[in-house]
Amino acid sequence: MSSAPLSPTAAAIPLRELLGEFEVFAAAHAVTLDHHHPTLVQTWNEITQAATDLGILNTGALLTKLPAVLAHLTGQKNVTGYPALAVRDQLHLYRNTAITVILAAAAMVGVDTRPVLACIPRLKQRSQSRDRPLTDDEITLLRVLAAIRIADLSTSQGATVFALCDAGLTPTETTQVTGADIDDSPECPLVQAAGHHQGLNARLLPLEEFHTAILAERMSQDPARRPRDTLSYCPRTNKPGSAAAAASVSGIMSRFMDAVQINEGDVSPASPRAWRIRHTWFIEGPEAATEKSGRDLDATARLADIRSEIAQDVTPVEAF
Repeated sequence: MSSAPLSPTAAAIPLRELLGEFEVFAAAHAVTLDHHHPTLVQTWNEITQAATDLGILNTGALLTKLPAVLAHLTGQKNVTGYPALAVRDQLHLYRNTAITVILAAAAMVGVDTRPVLACIPRLKQRSQSRDRPLTDDEITLLRVLAAIRIADLSTSQGATVFALCDAGLTPTETTQVTGADIDDSPECPLVQAAGHHQGLNARLLPLEEFHTAILAERMSQDPARRPRDTLSYCPRTNKPGSAAAAASVSGIMSRFMDAVQINEGDVSPASPRAWRIRHTWFIEGPEAATEKSGRDLDATARLADIRSEIAQDVTPVEAF
């Protein structure tokens, strides 16, 4: 783990004050998943208590001693080793929650967040799946990162790609989105997903407040941008929607996820979209998830990491 120091101001923020700064940032940028917020707060309170037990009282100490806090919370001496899968899930949840709160709080008080990113411990992959959907804590962490990076033109491309994938587009489809493909009406903002000839249907996808904020900021950064200019891909010789464009934007998505150590072997650039489809499946039902995925029911169930043989029998619940 890097020992890159935080600024004295950031390092001295008491842990008990971080949650309040996070709450202000989350409200300003609409990054919090409503159903996940209570879990995030509870998890942060557990982290704070464990840190206090170890005599860790401020941000700087928590970052540099985060592995010790993770070990205290889970009972694992070696948190970067190969604990049981159930323990790995706990480790990732605690790590991601800590970094989410610290990143948002640091950004809220005007601190450079790069030292925070340099201090994230690397953990072994969370599951034994391949291309699994992201989890709620990972999505929330990536939304915080996007809200920070969208403000700078040099980093806003990755934030834009992520926001579109979070809405349900494939990485390839994000290369085709233009300003003309976005309906930002307050009642029901939508984005056009182009689909492609390999069995992915074109569709209109609803946008949440987080998505509209990210896309509006991206469009405002270039006053000369025309309605038909693409938002997340700047083609030179390769056409939007092509295999070369897909490879380029997948690299952008991978680097964006790498920044917060969501880069284990069970995730890919398709994982944010898979989270959206899974989330929709459980909140709105299989039919709504199928409409958002642009594929048939069985393919949608596989994408959402739901066994296709039970696809017809799953009853939607409020959260997962």
